[in-house]
Order: sequence, then structure tokens, then C-alpha cells
Amino acid sequence: MANVQDAISTLDMAGRQHNTRRIPEAFSERQVGQVLAIEDSKVYKSFKPLRVVMAIFGLYHERKSGTQIHDVSAKRGEPGKQKVSALQVYSFIAVSYMWVHFIARGLVAFDGNESVANSELYYKIMLAVWYLICALQATFCYCACHYNDRLPAIWRECARLETDLPSVMEAIKLDLKTKIAAAFVVFYNAINIVYMVYLMANELTPVFLYPPFHYVVNVTVPSTEVTILNVFVAFSAFYTGLAAFVPYVINILFCILFYTLFKAFNDEFKEEVQQALVTGEPLRVEFHRRRHLKLCKLFDIADRMFSFFLAYVLVLNTGLCCLICYMLIYHLDEVAGTPLDILVMASWVVQVVMQLGVVSIGAIVNDQAHSPLLELNEAQLDIIPDNQLIPFQMFLNKLSVTPIGFSALGMFTMDKPTILTIIGMFLTYFFLMIQFKPSDVTVPCAGNFTAT
Repeated sequence: MANVQDAISTLDMAGRQHNTRRIPEAFSERQVGQVLAIEDSKVYKSFKPLRVVMAIFGLYHERKSGTQIHDVSAKRGEPGKQKVSALQVYSFIAVSYMWVHFIARGLVAFDGNESVANSELYYKIMLAVWYLICALQATFCYCACHYNDRLPAIWRECARLETDLPSVMEAIKLDLKTKIAAAFVVFYNAINIVYMVYLMANELTPVFLYPPFHYVVNVTVPSTEVTILNVFVAFSAFYTGLAAFVPYVINILFCILFYTLFKAFNDEFKEEVQQALVTGEPLRVEFHRRRHLKLCKLFDIADRMFSFFLAYVLVLNTGLCCLICYMLIYHLDEVAGTPLDILVMASWVVQVVMQLGVVSIGAIVNDQAHSPLLELNEAQLDIIPDNQLIPFQMFLNKLSVTPIGFSALGMFTMDKPTILTIIGMFLTYFFLMIQFKPSDVTVPCAGNFTAT
């Protein structure tokens, strides 16, 4: 009992007694009071290519006041004198255009002449779903970045951690990755433009790609109006597609960021545990527990930012994947009649699988965040001082009870079992569709009938 009381009374002093013994002084937490300017943050600079892309498409803008960075939606003015900036107006117009695009071009495409037996109905459904996905992703990206100043909060917390945990933050190398990601988004959407230009050049563009303009312009006859309309359709496809893919790129880059941070922490923690086992020096459990909590605090902001986005991606892309499977099984001859049709369906499949794969990458963060649990279980208790037993138990409970990872509205966390469940669900649906596929009505059948 006396040992427990002594441990409680000395808990606050535990980290101070040992925090400069093995990690160099420059890497200790003595600089907590010094806050690095956000503009000088390594993480903030690394995300510059994506911040530029997001600003162009109205998904994120920021304003600066001194050394602080806020998003343009933050209410910082005096009561009753809140001002609407030009950037806010531009963002509102850009996001609203996505919804106008979905309503005017996606829903209007249905003219009532569709037939369940015709694959054109499913093409229209897929097109409307794609426009809806673009609108939702642009809206969610804007709201996730601006609600409660979340993305600027991540920049501020990263700048603080670069002072508090420099040895961990030095492991971040995102400059090249962000440039490649931004270039990939542009290149991938350029493929869609090439495909649409090919259709337009060969007069193969389906009429349902032109709503609502096909009511006032005869798109079946080449003319100047049709040429202008083709340019507008191609530009809209590029704009909406590029804006829709930005959230995925941000998600995967944040997954890489947190994977790198937790891995750097785990390497330091593992090295100290092994050193303590060899030399018999006390293990600074409380010191490392607090460092891990600081990383978790930063991750919690990102989790709240992506939580709703992750949930809707799983729901919508799951439904879209099922629709694609249905078309491939029941209307294969119609949707794969030409090599070009096969290319279109293949691109849809790759796109859906890629989007689901991107959000599934969050499982690597869950794996690294819980990695210290293995070292704690292997650590010998004789290297843990009495005043570190309570922090040891707290750290153990944090890693073994609370799941750390990107979650879908807090309902479940993206980890390996969740990914296996999603894959199993798709495989089950696919084989059920094959098993219950009705026979072709054109196939001749023979049978005996008795009439009375």
C-alpha cells in the first residue's frame, strides 16, 4: 500500500527524473513552451502542393494574422461585425456548382424512357451516382477542413510537436509524396478528358451526357453550339473529377504521416526497452506514455476530420461496386460490346476498388499505433521502477482497450479485421449474383406438358 501511495505522489515527477538520460537534450521535452511558427512547420510546407490545388477548387482557404493561420470560415471578428471574405464566396460557389451539376446533369438525364432490360438505365444510374459522389466529396472536404478550424488545428499541433517531439517529427518526409500525389490526381483525371474527347471527335458521345442542354441544342448534328457544349462537358468532367479526388489524396497522405510518426516513436521506444533489458537501467514508461499521448491528440483531430468522409465512402462505393457487379454479370454483352466499353467498365472497377483501398490504408495507422503493446508485454518488470508501475498500467490499458485508428463515425475502426469483413462481403455478393443469375430467355428449352 505504501508503494502505491509513493507511486501516486511521485507520478508528476517521474518524467522529469529520467527524461534526459538516454534521449539527447535537444530531443527532450524542455522546449514545450516554445511554439514554432506554422509557416516554418515541416508538415505545413510539405502539404503546399495540395493546399494550392484545394484553394483552386474552393475546398480550403486560409487567412493569416501574425504568426497564426485560420481558415476563412472561422468567426474571428467582433460580435455583430462578422465579415464574409471573397474566398468564402468563391468556395460557396465552387461547392454549390457540384450540386447544380448533379441535379441538372445527373437527375435530368432520366427521361422516363429507360428500361430495366437496357443497359443505358444502369449507365445513367452510374453517371448520376458519380455526380453525387463528386458533390458529396467536395462538400465533405470543405466542411471537414473548415468545421471547428480542424485543418488549421492540425497545422498548429504539428508545429507544436516539431518543438516537443523533434526526434519523432524529423522522420517525416512528405515533400516528394505530396508532389507525386498532386500530379497523380491531375493525370488520372486527364485520362477521363482524353476518353471524352475521343467520344466527341468520333461523334460517339451518348446523349445522356449532355443534359440539360440537349433540350435546346440538337447534339446529334455537328455545329458550333455542339462544339462549345463539348468543351463545357469536358471541362466539367475534369473540374468535378479533380475536386472529388482531392479528399482521397489528403486521406492517404495523412495515413502516411501518422504511420511515419507512430513508427518513429515505436523505434525509439523499442530501442530504449532493449537497452534497459541489457543494461538494467530503469525504463521511463511515463515519459514515453506522454509522448504517445501527444501523437494521439494530433491523430484525434485528423480522425474527427475524416470520420464522416470515411463512413460515406464505404457506403456509396459499396453500393456502386454492387451495381457494377450486377451490370457485368447480367448485361455483360451490352456493357462490353466493344473494346472501348470494356475500357470504361474496367476504369469504373479500378476507380471503385482504388477508392475503397485508399480508405482501407488507414489500417496501417492502427497497426503502428498499437505496436508498443508488444514491447510492453515483453518488458521485464524488474526494469520498471515502482513509481512507473501506474503509468505502465495506464499505457497498457490505452493500447489494449482503446482502438486507435481512423473510424467511420465512431462505429468501427479501420483495421485488418474490418478490411477482411469488407472483402468477404463483396465476394459473397459476387458469388450470390452468379448463383442466382436467371437463364437466358433465348435459350431453347425442351419439356413435357400435360394439358387438361
